[in-house]
Amino acid sequence: MLLLAGAVFYVMGQKFEFASLLAMPTEPRNEITPGIAFDIVIATAFSWIPLAADYNRNCRSQGVAGVGTWVGYVAATLLAMGLGATVSGFSVLTGMEQTYDPAVLLAGFGFGLPAAIVVFLSVMTTNVMCVYSASLSYLNISPKTPFWKPALCIGVLSILGSQIPGILDNFQSFLLVIGSVFIPAFAVLIADYFLIHRGDYAVDELLSEDGGRYRYLSGFNPAAFLAYGLARCWPTTGAGSRRWPGALRCRCS
Repeated sequence: MLLLAGAVFYVMGQKFEFASLLAMPTEPRNEITPGIAFDIVIATAFSWIPLAADYNRNCRSQGVAGVGTWVGYVAATLLAMGLGATVSGFSVLTGMEQTYDPAVLLAGFGFGLPAAIVVFLSVMTTNVMCVYSASLSYLNISPKTPFWKPALCIGVLSILGSQIPGILDNFQSFLLVIGSVFIPAFAVLIADYFLIHRGDYAVDELLSEDGGRYRYLSGFNPAAFLAYGLARCWPTTGAGSRRWPGALRCRCS
């Protein structure tokens, strides 16, 4: 991906003026405001928090885990989003057909095969991480289940979901839904750790068979679920709610 990004930036610099991206007029068709763009970027970051935790838990120290996660995510985000913004911006300026498929856009600039290979490998890597993380989440509920069973079921469901017609047309709305789901969840997690438990969990009890003091009510924490429900239902996110009515807007009575 580094080689592809370098080649794309080089070719773009030869063919276009990067200053023209900053002078682009607002694209009326996508209805993205600066606030919505900010929400999408933040939602993307929050969506990767649980996956990062599944891997950096094996780091030698908290400092290494924190620095490695931050540097890795920031570098990858700047590279991926910078590349995407550059390619999509110049595709608009040149009048290309607009699509969420990066391989199609890159093919329009002469990077068809290399882009297809990089996109394929990146998608495979991302999906493996997602299935692995989701399987670990299930094993937290049912630790005696063999790993391959939830991994297989989640993988099959993911493949079936990818076949939904027009799913990429709602990708922007999907990112907003992710933000509305993950951000309240991690707000509860952060509040529980730093405010309620003062930054100190009893690791031995967390790892015990019955969960110890953290088992709460048969494995469920009613207060946490109530807090999550209030945080999830309180805001009304406008963008995307017209396409997915009810997915982003929740009314509490």
